[in-house]
Amino acid sequence: LIDPESAAGGMNLTPSLYENLPVERDYRALVTLLPGADAYLGMDLSIAGGTGPETKFYIEGADVTDPVKGMRATRLPYNFVREVQIRTGGYEAEYRSSLGGTVNVVTYSGGDDFRAQVFGFYTSDRFEASPRFGLSEFTKVSSAQYDVGASLGGPVLGDQIWFFAAYSPSVVTEGIEIPEHGLYDDRSVTHLFAGKLTWQVAQRTNLFVTAFGDPGQRDVVQPMSVSTAHFTPQNPDTWLGKEGFGGVNVVLGATQLLGPAGLLEGSLSTMSRTDSYMPSTERGTEVQFHDYTTETVSGGTTKYGSRSLGRTALALKTTWELGGHTLKTGGEYSTSSTRTKGGVHHVIKKQGPDTYKEVEIYTSGGVRSRKGGLFVQDSWQLGDRWRLNAGLRWDTQALLDSSGDVAQVIPFEIQPRLGIIFLPGRQGTQRLYVSFGRYSQDLLLNGAYFFNGEEFYRWTKYDHDPRIDPTGGIVLSEITASVTEATPGLKGQFYDAFTLGYERQVGDNLKLGARGVFRNLRRAVEDGYVEELEDYRLGNPGEGILSVFPQAKRTYTALELTAERTLGSGVMLAGSYVLSRTHGNYQGLFNTDYWTPSPNASVDFDHVVLMENAEGLLPQDRKHSFKLATSYMSGFGLAAGLRFIWQTGAPLSIRGGSAEPPAYAFLMPRGSMGRAPDIWDLDLRFVYDLQRLVRRSSPTRLLLDVFNVGSPRTPLAYDDVCCFTLTDEGHQADINDNYLEPTRYQPPMTVRLGIEVGF
Repeated sequence: LIDPESAAGGMNLTPSLYENLPVERDYRALVTLLPGADAYLGMDLSIAGGTGPETKFYIEGADVTDPVKGMRATRLPYNFVREVQIRTGGYEAEYRSSLGGTVNVVTYSGGDDFRAQVFGFYTSDRFEASPRFGLSEFTKVSSAQYDVGASLGGPVLGDQIWFFAAYSPSVVTEGIEIPEHGLYDDRSVTHLFAGKLTWQVAQRTNLFVTAFGDPGQRDVVQPMSVSTAHFTPQNPDTWLGKEGFGGVNVVLGATQLLGPAGLLEGSLSTMSRTDSYMPSTERGTEVQFHDYTTETVSGGTTKYGSRSLGRTALALKTTWELGGHTLKTGGEYSTSSTRTKGGVHHVIKKQGPDTYKEVEIYTSGGVRSRKGGLFVQDSWQLGDRWRLNAGLRWDTQALLDSSGDVAQVIPFEIQPRLGIIFLPGRQGTQRLYVSFGRYSQDLLLNGAYFFNGEEFYRWTKYDHDPRIDPTGGIVLSEITASVTEATPGLKGQFYDAFTLGYERQVGDNLKLGARGVFRNLRRAVEDGYVEELEDYRLGNPGEGILSVFPQAKRTYTALELTAERTLGSGVMLAGSYVLSRTHGNYQGLFNTDYWTPSPNASVDFDHVVLMENAEGLLPQDRKHSFKLATSYMSGFGLAAGLRFIWQTGAPLSIRGGSAEPPAYAFLMPRGSMGRAPDIWDLDLRFVYDLQRLVRRSSPTRLLLDVFNVGSPRTPLAYDDVCCFTLTDEGHQADINDNYLEPTRYQPPMTVRLGIEVGF
């Protein structure tokens, strides 16, 4: 129960811990079992005050996170997963870091005996209570979701070669009511697969190759803009599109024993992904029209195009056991790329003398990045009770422009990592630990688009409808992109973290813990408007080219109390209470104020005037958070699992028109307008193993999941914009009729059925 070697925060989750818990099908949902890791019931993932793109996801050690915006990662059902390794902070120099946390998935490998499993899960609106829909949601009349799958593993050649293969199609269908136009099916099909071949080449040498992926297609039925989600469509084409997503990953790995005390590990991995969106009807190619005077939308889908993503990575690591020292050294090198072709085209009508505005955005071309890292780390056993972990990590990154030339180099600072572990009392029953570390995150390729020379932007105002007469407009802004000059002295983004913790084993199966965490964002990378250049540039707020801006601030302070019990006596338990505060003027790489994933190029630091009142409690702040996950396995094949969450609601702000539209300004200090209601959620799972009834040695499990039991369907977020514009005299105008209306609600109670059969 007590880890005597590391001061890191996190947990390794195996199926024995979560197989009887009511969890979503994707392994990423398992992250929220840990204290300080939350998705806020449908909102952005947060680990220790971070945001979604600040969590890095790996499978078999290969980075599978979207390299452009960081919001997506390769999906796999937990039936393919042998272990999920979650690190929330305090980890050693061998791990490439992020501003949030890291998650690594290990899939199953074949063994000396053939093993197989088939499974299926199903839910629909027939098993769902009545939902509530907020302003940014749309009316769902019907729904059905199912996934089926199978896996097989075993030997290929005696005791030398083994295989594992698995496949699962996942289908989601939702009947969406397009106001005044009837019911349309939003349907997606995702093909989830994983395969691994392991070869013991010699007694000291092992090779493996694994491939996994999640390609899929979707018939989309939804509004393309959050700002017009509550508008009435004049024709259904504005909501109809076809989407492609997902990709394929391949990892080649090897291990080599180096004498009696050394180990060499290496891997080569590739990722390929394509995301696309096109209108699904002929009229869908028309210009979309937003009429704010009548709150209607008409025409086409407003967006079209495709984006290809790729990553290739090489990693090497050596481990040496030298007396009381475990010395690790290694490095990584990777290239990431994206290429986009597509755009956005719509016309807006509002009240006033210049009632129409046309927005045209077209992007072509692509950008790349190169990343390198080196580390050295020593874990020194100082007698029976003390261990010192010390290491240094150095990472650097180069951004390449659309012609393939190096456009910007970002030298990351040396990242020191230090952990001290003391084992008081009876050996193995207590742990006192402290850690300090500096953790950087490389820029996502969204920010690298400053170096793409193949983009076009134009905003034009008219006193008439430009769809009928495109003449007579006044161009407000027109940019034909060119490769932006490098920002002198641009530095990487990082935070410093301190942790102090204590753990104690009580009895044979129970562990109690307390941990204090302090994270301080020391530097961010954002875009801001530079008056002298009359342009936006990447920079470090508060430094260099963006020195007129305040420094980006985000602090996370937390006290965590935990209780964990293993499966002794058939009972598993993981409970936590977290008292925390997330405060600053910078939410992070995802901005929920605009619900737009634009990492390193968000609205936050676009103009100095927008920073007034911007400091305060951040949207991811939750003062109190209580979690309980527990399961019980009876002696006659029946198991029951429970998850309960109670959290303080999100801080509320008030925003209004600004001198730099379309951005909104904070009219009072951020997060000072009270809070949304507290959130509670209860999920249940019941499992019956038919093993005794069918007299089989392998399990046959029937599963019943009940999510959001007795759900109050509490509002999760509100429209905090009171007014849309600012008059020349500085007064708020154009009142928002939806001010303080809920934009999202807690989901309703849902039942899911499942079966898992092992062979």
